Amino acid sequence: MGKFASPTKDSTFKLVFGETRHKNLTIDFLNSFLGRTAGNLIANIDFMKEEQTPRQFQERKSILDIHCKDEAGHEFIIEMQSNPEVFFVDRSLYYAACLLSRQLEKNELFTDLKPVIVIGILDYSLLATPDKYISNHFVTNMQTGKQSTNLIELHFVELPKFKKTEDQLETQTDKWIYFLKNANTLSQIPQSCQNSPQIAEAFHLMERNNWDEKQTNRYESDLLNYKKKLTDDYLLIEQGKEKGLRQAIESTAIKMLKKNMKIEEIADLTELSMEEIQVLQEKIKN
Repeated sequence: MGKFASPTKDSTFKLVFGETRHKNLTIDFLNSFLGRTAGNLIANIDFMKEEQTPRQFQERKSILDIHCKDEAGHEFIIEMQSNPEVFFVDRSLYYAACLLSRQLEKNELFTDLKPVIVIGILDYSLLATPDKYISNHFVTNMQTGKQSTNLIELHFVELPKFKKTEDQLETQTDKWIYFLKNANTLSQIPQSCQNSPQIAEAFHLMERNNWDEKQTNRYESDLLNYKKKLTDDYLLIEQGKEKGLRQAIESTAIKMLKKNMKIEEIADLTELSMEEIQVLQEKIKN
């Protein structure tokens, strides 16, 4: 293994962005990624509970990767998704809506609501935008294109679409994304990242030689779970293909039966057994 661990696994991602002792990294990431400038900078954050306990028995429990709140009461969710998930956009919206719905007590007004901002970092391609590694989603007026409310924002980073090389890194956001995507393939901190104390600190946190046994075991467990999930997903896809092929063959056999072709001929053409074709024949009759 390389000098640096991958920051995209659960334990390492939370080590960089989810601990109070390193919250300067989270603040820097949020400010750079959200384009905060003087007068609008996040100065401090508090980490909130990761598990959102249902208020009613029937509600679904949510477990967030990183949940924090700034001094203005704005809430931020930072999610790292390594394994492909088709419904990630829906899940992100659900998380944001849940947090927004929990902000008001009985006598508070809607004007007291504070924005909830979700940043999803994906180690796979999700959206049909091959050249856009960052996408921003707001509630907008479809006629004017203007933002209708700032209470919910969804932002996604698709790491496979980020193609910049070390010498092309210009912004702090570029450096953060480069770190997330490439840290585990590097043997030293890139020259273009050494002038950023935050990025350099994040790299040092990923140095495996500095970890204790507990951190190492947790990371190796993350890697095993990641590989197992990939394997399980592959098997499901292959089973789906096999099932689809089987259904197509049976559909063809049924068409042949309806044309009064002989069972022997159908068995020869489809490679189904005589017994299987007879079962299909019974289904047609019924």
